[in-house]
Amino acid sequence: MLEEIKPREQAGRDSFGRYRAQVRSAAIASLSILEDKDVDRIYCDLHDDFVVRLNIEGQYFYVFYQVKTNGKKNHNWTINEIFGLNTQIKDLKKQCNE
Repeated sequence: MLEEIKPREQAGRDSFGRYRAQVRSAAIASLSILEDKDVDRIYCDLHDDFVVRLNIEGQYFYVFYQVKTNGKKNHNWTINEIFGLNTQIKDLKKQCNE
């Protein structure tokens, strides 16, 4: 099925070391195969950074993921960055833009 369609780009394969976050995200997604009966396959670096295939009542559905990293190749995201929290703001009530 999806593996039979030619990917739109191949550049990601050439610089695999740079995409550790992508690999980690796909690895975590692959664990869902053990937990979720609908997830039956993970495609790494094919069409998108990774693709999750769902098998729902015999029909296949695909969920495409793009993994984004911060500016530097080796930037380690903080928990606050992951959740979009501004660490400069000390009053948590000011985090919302309501």
